[in-house]
Amino acid sequence: MKILPRRTLYATASLLLLLVLFHLMENWRGNRAWRAWQAEETASGQPPSLAGFAPPPVPDGDNFAAVPRVAASVKGPQPLMVLPANWPTSQGADWRRGQHVDLEAYRAAFPNTELKKGLEAYGDSLDEIARAAQRPACRLNIDYSAYPDAVVPNLVGFRAAGRILQLRALVALKNGQTEAAFQDVMTLLRLVQHFEKEPILLCQLLRMAYASMAVQPLWEGLDRHAWSVAQLDELQGMLARVNFLTALDRSWKAERVFQGSQSRWVNGSSIWSLEPYKGLFKGDSIAPGRPTLVLRWLVIPRGWFLQNAVRGARVLKESVSDPLDGKAHLVDARRQDAALKRFQQSQYSPYSFLVTSLPPALAAQNIRAARFQVDFLQAATACALERYHRVKGTYPERLAELGTPLPADVIGGQPLVYRRTPEGGYLLYSLGWNGLDDGGTVGQGQNALTEGDWVWTLSGRPTPRAKASAND
Repeated sequence: MKILPRRTLYATASLLLLLVLFHLMENWRGNRAWRAWQAEETASGQPPSLAGFAPPPVPDGDNFAAVPRVAASVKGPQPLMVLPANWPTSQGADWRRGQHVDLEAYRAAFPNTELKKGLEAYGDSLDEIARAAQRPACRLNIDYSAYPDAVVPNLVGFRAAGRILQLRALVALKNGQTEAAFQDVMTLLRLVQHFEKEPILLCQLLRMAYASMAVQPLWEGLDRHAWSVAQLDELQGMLARVNFLTALDRSWKAERVFQGSQSRWVNGSSIWSLEPYKGLFKGDSIAPGRPTLVLRWLVIPRGWFLQNAVRGARVLKESVSDPLDGKAHLVDARRQDAALKRFQQSQYSPYSFLVTSLPPALAAQNIRAARFQVDFLQAATACALERYHRVKGTYPERLAELGTPLPADVIGGQPLVYRRTPEGGYLLYSLGWNGLDDGGTVGQGQNALTEGDWVWTLSGRPTPRAKASAND
C-alpha cells in the first residue's frame, strides 16, 4: 500500500520537474529569439518606441487637431459628428463602375424635406470642419509613447463628417452649385492629407475612407464636365501630393513596435500572473474562468509569447512592409503574395498560433492602399484629360498628347493603359493586383480588388456642363 503512493509521488514530481524544465527551455528560446530580432530591428534603424514615429510638433494655430471641436472629439467620448437615423448602408452606386449615386437612397435620412434643406442643419458643423481643414498641418494631441490610448477609437466619429460632406457635394453638383461642391471635395482631400503622418494604423484606414468619399463627387463632376479649369488645376495638384504607401508603411513599422511593447509587458509581468493568458483566442470574448487560465499558465510558456511576437513582427515586415515602396509609388504584389504563402505553409506552430489570422487581414490593407493610390493617380490624370477636352472638344488619342509625364502604374511601374471609347469617352486603367491586362474588365464580387483591372472610365455621353448658381 505504501509503494503506490510513493510511485505516484515520484511520477508527479517527475512531471512537475519536466514541466519546469520545459518552461525554462522555452522561455530561454523565446528571450534569445526576441533579443536577436531586436538587434536586427535596431540595425535597420527601426525606432524602439512609437514615439519615434510621432509627427513633428505643430503650433496650435497651424494644427487641424488643435481646433477645439476636433480636439474634444479626439480626447473625449463625443464623436465629431453623428449620421442621421436611416442613413443608407450602401450608396447603391460606384464611380469605379461608371455609376452616379442615386440621391433618392438618402430620402429616408431626411424625411419630409428636400436633401438640400435637410443638410442645412449640418451646415455650421461642416463649415467649421472645413475651416479647420484649411490649417496647414496636423498632429493628434495624444501621448504616442503610451499608445494604445482610449482616445484613438473616437476617430471613428470622423467618418460621419466625411459621409455628410460627400452627400452635400453630390447634392450641390446636382443643383449646379459647382463651387460649393468643389469646396466640399477639397475639404475631404485635405482631411486625407492631414492624417498622412500619423503612425497609428486607424488613422491610415480613416484616410482611405476619406479618399473613397472624395473621389465619388470628384468623378461625377468630371462626368458632368462641371469643374472649371482653375478647379481642375487645384484638384490635380492636391491629388498628386497624396501618398498612401509611405504613410501605410510607417504604420506597419509602428505596429511592429507595438507588438514588441505588448510582449515586453507579458514578459515583465509576475511569473504567477494570469493576466497574459486572457483574450488569447477568438472564443475569449467572454473572460475565461480561473481553471482555464491556470491550465493555460501551466502549458503555455512565456517564451511562446515572445516567439509569437517575433513571428508576427517578421511577418509584418516581410508580408506588408517590404512590398511597399512609397518613394517610387510602387507595390510589389508578387512579393507580398509569396510572403503570405510562405507564412501560411508554416503557420501552425506554438511559435505562431497567436498570429495566424494577422497577415491576410493586414495584407488586404496593402491592396486597398494600392488601389487608392491608383485611384488618385487616375483622378489626377482625368483632370488633365478634362482640361484637354475643354480646349479640343474631345479626348486625346494618346496620353502623350497631354504634354505631361505619363502616369506609371502602382503595380509594375508601367504606364497606365488608356484608350478612347466609341461613345466619345475613355478608359484609363491599371493592370490591378494580378498584374495582367484584362482589357479593362473589372473584377467582380469578393475578388474585385485582386482580379481584373482597376478601371477609371467616363462615358462620353453628352452631359452638359453644370451651370453655376448665383451663389457660386
